[in-house]
Amino acid sequence: MIDRLPETTAEAAPGAARDADEIVGLPIIATSEGREIGRVKDVLFDPDEQALLGVMVSPSDSDDVMFLNRSQIRGLGNDAITVESASALTHISTEARAKEVRDSGIHLKGANMLTEDGNSIGTVDKIMIDSDCRISAYRARSGILGLGGKNEIEASDVVTLGADALIVRSSATSH
Repeated sequence: MIDRLPETTAEAAPGAARDADEIVGLPIIATSEGREIGRVKDVLFDPDEQALLGVMVSPSDSDDVMFLNRSQIRGLGNDAITVESASALTHISTEARAKEVRDSGIHLKGANMLTEDGNSIGTVDKIMIDSDCRISAYRARSGILGLGGKNEIEASDVVTLGADALIVRSSATSH
């Protein structure tokens, strides 16, 4: 497999980030067979690594939900995710770290974002990932229906990713 994934968008400049939500719904294509083996149902992030751990997949041939580890991804493009073969899909119970993260209760999207000083920044509504599938930034919206404004916080400013909140350095925002 590859250590570095190719650019995620054809129009993107090197290192450009994309919204992780753009991955949901993409087909998974087995290149050795030239066929769709499923579609991305959800993304799973490793909070310790601040990176994509893998994706949850609805397989084309069953009602089970399977897991595709990031290490099995050959390419992450605008129109599809490619893997070598259908055997890249596994049951999440066989992937210890994925199961641990799924069961941890930590959900990045929709998490409350607070500064270390206890000031609310808002609720995470976008997670931006770079071409290496690492989280580059989080966007939080505040106010009723998110109309109070938005703040983009660099991943390097995150202090803690917990079950109840995402804590960032106080200097990360002008709050």
